[in-house]
Amino acid sequence: MSKARIWLLGLMVLLQGMPAHAGLDGAALRLLQQHPPSLRWDNVESSPWWVAGVRPRYKFHLGMHVVSFGRGDSTTVLVPARAMLRITRPKGELHAAALLAQLADTPGLFQDVSLVAGSDGHSLILNPQRAHSVLVRLIARKSITDLALFISRYEPNGWSLHYRDQVALDGAKRVGIRRADQRGSRQFWLVAPGQPASAQLTGPVRVALQHRLIYGAQAQQLHQDYRIRLLLDGKPWRTLQVETSLETVQPIYVGSAWLAGGGAQALGQLETDFLELPPGQHELRFKVSAPLYVRLLAL
Repeated sequence: MSKARIWLLGLMVLLQGMPAHAGLDGAALRLLQQHPPSLRWDNVESSPWWVAGVRPRYKFHLGMHVVSFGRGDSTTVLVPARAMLRITRPKGELHAAALLAQLADTPGLFQDVSLVAGSDGHSLILNPQRAHSVLVRLIARKSITDLALFISRYEPNGWSLHYRDQVALDGAKRVGIRRADQRGSRQFWLVAPGQPASAQLTGPVRVALQHRLIYGAQAQQLHQDYRIRLLLDGKPWRTLQVETSLETVQPIYVGSAWLAGGGAQALGQLETDFLELPPGQHELRFKVSAPLYVRLLAL
């Protein structure tokens, strides 16, 4: 299955709705309360967020991608689950009457929705309030130029700064993973079924376990389930049942692919679980149901 087909399949499946990741445990909830996530806005530049119609173009004097409409022109964008769409006109006023907004939970079934005016007089906001991705079509009621489109996301704030010590995994290959919008690569370990990996830890300690699913060439669905069985000192300890989907925010490069000009790899979203180990010397062993990139960060 080609990477292009995986991305197209991902777009289709996103619109069908997907279950959320398992609920937060006590440690994760405490960290979230101490360090609430920050709201960020990403400029819509191209696919997968831009889907059809007038394509965003980069304007140097504005420093962002924008769309310009003649009367009756339209553009369609993908808004992820629990995200918002913001339409901004940096160099002029923007009123809701200028655009007709339509939303589709199912491809092709668009319904009119209302845009909310921002307090600055230059922005309109649409909050679908959906637990799944939707398509939003904007249709110009009159000619209008230089509209920038932004998709919201919440970024973890603060907790990762406290997890500075990376724990090596015995029996696993170390690789560098770089998201296109990040400086430098993050070190992960490749863990595969039938090839147990382990880490040596001294408790009491709290660790963040981060993992990404590797989508194989035969993957037929964007939404995937996998398990991570954790054995503490040779005894079954915890089983993590994970539901994930394809990472579509930014391309991800593994190893030297970025420097060599190679293509991005199809990986799952970055999932994080928090573990608290009791006092003493421990061996934490991993058994996985699918190939993963994994890393352990100790507090």
